Amino acid sequence: MSAAVAEVFDAAPAGELTFTCASSDLEIARAAAFRRRVFMDRRGVSFDEALEARRDREGHVLLLRDAGAPVATARVLPHPSPLSPLTTLAPALAVHGADSEVGRIAAVASPQAVRFSLVLLTLGSIWLLRNTGMSRYVAYCHPRLLDFYRVVGAKDTGLSVAVPGRDEPHRIICGAYADAARLGGQRLGIAP
Repeated sequence: MSAAVAEVFDAAPAGELTFTCASSDLEIARAAAFRRRVFMDRRGVSFDEALEARRDREGHVLLLRDAGAPVATARVLPHPSPLSPLTTLAPALAVHGADSEVGRIAAVASPQAVRFSLVLLTLGSIWLLRNTGMSRYVAYCHPRLLDFYRVVGAKDTGLSVAVPGRDEPHRIICGAYADAARLGGQRLGIAP
């Protein structure tokens, strides 16, 4: 893990954080509005909102709040999924045994963004293990985020995918929710 990532994990104070898996149309809409705002403000990226809504309905939308305000979100889809940009790579990814795809991870721009993402991934992994049959994931990320995902046990598959609206290919990673729950929990001082 890079020194910068370790420093952020250790220095960021915990607030009044609440984790949920969005279950109502209103919660899903709020998570989508937050995700849209983060991706546009931080990265200048917009999405096909009809496709995003379909993905939200088909998957699990995870949301982390700090004192009631959204601070991080992610979505988990079954894998393979016809709604995924990884569909054409599904045969090459089969060796990794993924049953789900984690995507659209977004955190509010703040000094605590990395910690919020770690809390979301850790609690999301615990929730998925307890409430679904999902156990292994595939995801894609900007190459500069590989160190962060290695903290929760993700492995770089050596594959890349072109992501619409992004300048450079994203790396495809895979891992197990049990590892993410355990390693993230150790880093955060919580037991899965």
